[in-house]
Amino acid sequence: MIRSGLPLAREDSILIAFAQMKGLLRTIPQIRNPYGKCGTPLASEAGLIQKISTPLKMAIVLSTQSLSDSLKSPSGRFTIYYDKTGANSATPEYVDSVAHFADEAFELEINELGYAKPPYTSADSTWHISLSNLGPGVYGATAKSGNAFAKSPSGLSLFRSSITISNTFDSGFVTRGTDAARITIFHEFHHVIQNGSYGTNFTDDAFREMMAVWMETRSTPWVTDYLQYLPSYTLHFDEPFDHIENIGYYGQCIWMQFLAKKFGDDVLRHTWEFYSDSFPDYLLCFDSVLAKLNTNFCMEYKRFGTAVYYTGRDFQGSSLFPDARKFNADEVQKRILQPNVTTIISQAFDASLHIFVCGFGKDTSVIVISRSTDRAFNSDFTVTSKSVLTFQDSFQFPETFCDTISLPVLIATKIFPQPYILTSSSDQPLLNILASTNSYSPIATDLNIYALDNTLIRHIERSGVTLSADPFGGSWYVEWDGRDDTGRLVPSGVYFYHLKIDQDTDNGKFVVIRKN
Repeated sequence: MIRSGLPLAREDSILIAFAQMKGLLRTIPQIRNPYGKCGTPLASEAGLIQKISTPLKMAIVLSTQSLSDSLKSPSGRFTIYYDKTGANSATPEYVDSVAHFADEAFELEINELGYAKPPYTSADSTWHISLSNLGPGVYGATAKSGNAFAKSPSGLSLFRSSITISNTFDSGFVTRGTDAARITIFHEFHHVIQNGSYGTNFTDDAFREMMAVWMETRSTPWVTDYLQYLPSYTLHFDEPFDHIENIGYYGQCIWMQFLAKKFGDDVLRHTWEFYSDSFPDYLLCFDSVLAKLNTNFCMEYKRFGTAVYYTGRDFQGSSLFPDARKFNADEVQKRILQPNVTTIISQAFDASLHIFVCGFGKDTSVIVISRSTDRAFNSDFTVTSKSVLTFQDSFQFPETFCDTISLPVLIATKIFPQPYILTSSSDQPLLNILASTNSYSPIATDLNIYALDNTLIRHIERSGVTLSADPFGGSWYVEWDGRDDTGRLVPSGVYFYHLKIDQDTDNGKFVVIRKN
């Protein structure tokens, strides 16, 4: 069928791609692995097909490749299998590098980061790593060995595993040579840990891959191979977090980067432990682990979206992402809002992310919206085509604002109301200037307000400042009553403010309209 150019059923495509990854069926045209860089999901799906397939298909899945030579790693924990000649040949230097990388992976992932040690591949008390000529663009794969040997407390199957990686990384890869071999070993050994120490099912490929790619960045920060997959994630923020299209789950490693940088490496291991021990739904596991840190998935996913926005050309000088400058701002899904123009979200999926931007340069506002993870019990707050959110405010000042869609609400801006309309009535509204986006109020606050000619109109020190909490949480504002230092209402005009918040400063301008 493949030689005649006839279309293949997905089952056939998966089996042929898997067989070619294992060194079989080389005489027919190459079938590309639909899962991208890692062959582990391909092996997992092929294994699932095996259970319902003919003996011939089972033979393809269960076949093994014979490699003539082997080398123990310096620690004796790994056996590297390779050929000295032929399609699967590898140089002695390359084999030696792989052996050392494997030992480093054990030291980092087991001894330093504290992940549970998985069982060895076989009775020889080593983990097996084969060097093979894999399919185009496939860096490596981790295959389960035999049947499950146990179940985790949450009901996930536990397996022994073996690793296969490319024997050369000489062409067809974004990252080549020993750098590619290094990140692949750390990536695939984490799959061995996942399979043997925590458990797996056939619906968690995204969780497994985002974690394994994070391990690449954790172990080898100078290699940024993951950037090639980032657009497949950031351009699909509006999809549910656990159903990102195509190969976006590789790019989701930046979510892991965000969590590890903010809360420490342990938060990722705790998520795996909760997944294995308590509840086999990884999205709710994030929520449960974050709850112990007095936050939740929804809140952190919003903050994560804000951090992603301020990368690339919008980089602000510091970031939770180590390669923030290298992100492509054009490959982050966002919608541009026009001031005073109503914008409607017609649908927002659970655990999805939406970034809205208004303004240019420093006069930019960013609104990040995330949905709850609780798909079963939070339906009253799910936004569908019948329940929409309307933004009713204009955005003219630089700041980040996050809020969860629940009911139509007015989104606060950097300084509001804008323009500031003054009247002599007793219920005169206050001007609110953002002082902090933390959950706690600033220790020190000093506000100066100037007229257009730079004349100081009002000076308010900490002792005289009233801080107003954002009704949606997470923000604090300095309030001004529109009066100068003598107590008189100021006239209409353009005004500037200079705000010192603890050790930081901020400046901005606003318009006052005096009605009487």
